[in-house]
Amino acid sequence: QRFCQLHPLPKTRGRPRLYPEALILTLALLQVRNNASWRQLRYACAPEALPTHALPALGTLVYRIQTIPDERWHQLLAWLAQQGMALEEATTDTPYAMVDGTLLVGDGLYGHRAQLLEALEQAGWLPVARVSEGVCHGVRSLSRLRARARAQAHPDVLRGRYRIEQVFGSVKGAYGSYVGSRSLRGLVVGCGGCGCCGTWWVWCR
Repeated sequence: QRFCQLHPLPKTRGRPRLYPEALILTLALLQVRNNASWRQLRYACAPEALPTHALPALGTLVYRIQTIPDERWHQLLAWLAQQGMALEEATTDTPYAMVDGTLLVGDGLYGHRAQLLEALEQAGWLPVARVSEGVCHGVRSLSRLRARARAQAHPDVLRGRYRIEQVFGSVKGAYGSYVGSRSLRGLVVGCGGCGCCGTWWVWCR
């Protein structure tokens, strides 16, 4: 309800919706949390979680959830992430970022992505990653060559990856290592629209 109040939908013509958007979004999130089928959601999860609310029929529920545009999902997920971060107590006065790797020490996947390394450099980071030569070709990308040179010059930094890996291991131990999705569309929205399951996407892990 807070999300819908802060981010109201534009007014449209036609008959008013019988069930508010806040209810439909809540049911959609409930389905993801419980990894439930449509029938499990309508006849088990929803009545248990919202016993005093009037619930839509199964067909109406499916239609309403499936017609939520991707832009609205992205907006909701970003808002939910902000609520979670706001609850975290600051542990340092210096802003910092954590990625699946280190401060920007990346695992092997980073070393294979020349465009990613270049984008990180343009953002002001100095990525350090292990870079391996291919079977037929050596390393030709300048961004990969620079990342490899940093790894050779700073082996102690590369060995420090274990610190951040411990954090991710603790998070996955507490909350699970993945978020289930029963549809490709839900997975694509959850991982930011990339359509893949890359290791750096939190929603896909």
